[in-house]
Amino acid sequence: MKRIFLIFLVLLNLFLMFRLVMSDQGVFGYLELRKDSARMQQELDQTKVQAEDLSHEIRLLKSNRDYLMDIIRKRMNYLGHDEIVYVFSGPSEDVADQHTGAAPHAGQD
Repeated sequence: MKRIFLIFLVLLNLFLMFRLVMSDQGVFGYLELRKDSARMQQELDQTKVQAEDLSHEIRLLKSNRDYLMDIIRKRMNYLGHDEIVYVFSGPSEDVADQHTGAAPHAGQD
């Protein structure tokens, strides 16, 4: 009887050790959860920093008219009241022909 009880306890211990080490709720599962928790905490910290930056920008947009005008000019390409836009075209054909060695107006007679 003692022998059967001892075998039962040994098998029970082996089963519990297997569950402790190999199952999803065991040591490896715990280590995976810790890794996920650290990754999520890092994402949360980054999100908090982004939220603070956006909050600061919103406060600036509401309170600082110069900052607002600067953002409008940069993001929406607006001009000031007395500003002029100069548009420069790409290199002309004559310049391109000089680089290739061809005459600028060859064969146009």
